[in-house]
Amino acid sequence: MPLITRRQFSSQLAAFSLLPTLATHAAAVNDTASKSKFTVQPDWQNVLAKIPEDLLGLSYESAQLGAPYFFCKENTELIQLFRQLSPHGVLRLGGNLSEYTRWSNDPSVIGAPSLLHQAVGADTNSKRKISPSTITPLAIRNLKAFLDATGWRCLYGLNLVNGTPERTATEASFVSATLGDRLIAFQIGNEPDHYVMNGLRPEGYGFQDYFREWSVLHRVVLTALPKARFAGPDIAEDLDWVEAFASQAPEGVELLTGHHYAEGPPTDPSMTLRRLLTPDHEFASRVQRIKRIAEQSRIPYCMAETNSCYSGGKAGVSDVFGSAFWSLEYLLELAQSGERGVYFHGGATSIYTPIAGGSGKSFEPRPLYGGLLLFKELLGSEIVSLQTQTIDSNTTVYAFRNPNRILVINKGNEPATLELEHAMRSIERLTLNAPSLHSTGEVSIGMQPLNEARRAPEWEAQERTHQLIAQPTSASLFRLS
Repeated sequence: MPLITRRQFSSQLAAFSLLPTLATHAAAVNDTASKSKFTVQPDWQNVLAKIPEDLLGLSYESAQLGAPYFFCKENTELIQLFRQLSPHGVLRLGGNLSEYTRWSNDPSVIGAPSLLHQAVGADTNSKRKISPSTITPLAIRNLKAFLDATGWRCLYGLNLVNGTPERTATEASFVSATLGDRLIAFQIGNEPDHYVMNGLRPEGYGFQDYFREWSVLHRVVLTALPKARFAGPDIAEDLDWVEAFASQAPEGVELLTGHHYAEGPPTDPSMTLRRLLTPDHEFASRVQRIKRIAEQSRIPYCMAETNSCYSGGKAGVSDVFGSAFWSLEYLLELAQSGERGVYFHGGATSIYTPIAGGSGKSFEPRPLYGGLLLFKELLGSEIVSLQTQTIDSNTTVYAFRNPNRILVINKGNEPATLELEHAMRSIERLTLNAPSLHSTGEVSIGMQPLNEARRAPEWEAQERTHQLIAQPTSASLFRLS
């Protein structure tokens, strides 16, 4: 039977899936010994989906622009980590703090940081009193230089809750003129379906109220910038808002956007690593609905803000090696469903941030970054179906072509051995591994520590063989020829 991924999310893919049950999959994070040996046979002609070259991205709070020397060409450490992650990545600027930004053309307002590359973390309590962040032309010019240095593009969030038509049009005009083709689209507002819950709008506020406000700002931006492009509604969870937005989308809307966090709140003791690595059938149903909305509206969907556990993440879950395994399978699930982009939220020293640092501290990759870095090797490739005779609960396997590769995720304590139908002329292996799923350090990729991953990971050559061996607690990508 075919094995595609750990989650079933479409009737088409279900025909190619052999998945462990919830109980047996949970055993994969129980540190119990397991031996696995099985035969695999990729069907190189049966393409299930193509992974977009620009699928991968990072998300930061718009308030980060209040420190204009964070995203700048002098921040070479961060530039290296961005470039290493993707040659065609997307930086999304938004988050809860985007509703507390204010544009200013006053040249005397610089907002110089008190510490080198002053960092702003993810919002962990949107109901608290928040001081507004001022965004200036200097921040946007520096952002452009940062994007040029990384090769990335930008999805730019505008303030809806406290925005005014005049200020929004002025900000959008300067951003568009400065960023040029580095700008993908504008988003107006962040998680509007949570405005009431967050105390930003009164009880009874619904989609049509939001859409009237959104339309006012959309019109003034479009008047100033007739060729402007937009994305939305950037919801927290209510897909009814996405469906309604798609059905009423006016000129210039090129992306549907929303958010997803696999767990939360972090104070809930049931939010564990085991839960994170367990198949989420409710989310699988949401992905199916998202796919239908995108296909019916002919507007692609982008997961513009996502991560493991909301409110900044959870220690022991979001900052450990197991989160890298979660990110790999999560990205493959969304890629197979046709989503256009997946942007992981973070910043500063947030528990779940892929890259930590700033405010005078060096920038360092977290374990989650390792999963994204291995996934980088799959950008632009095609996912194909895979036949396997046996499989254990600790192991998931995927196959790709252009070039031909097999990914083996082994969460167990024993090596996993795959028997190929034919011996390959050559095999190269790129491995992401750590001592355990709960490791916060000692993560390696391609024979080098992850915290030294500022150069391309090294592939390890193997002898011509019928076997692929994935070491314990590792994700191994095998390149075949």
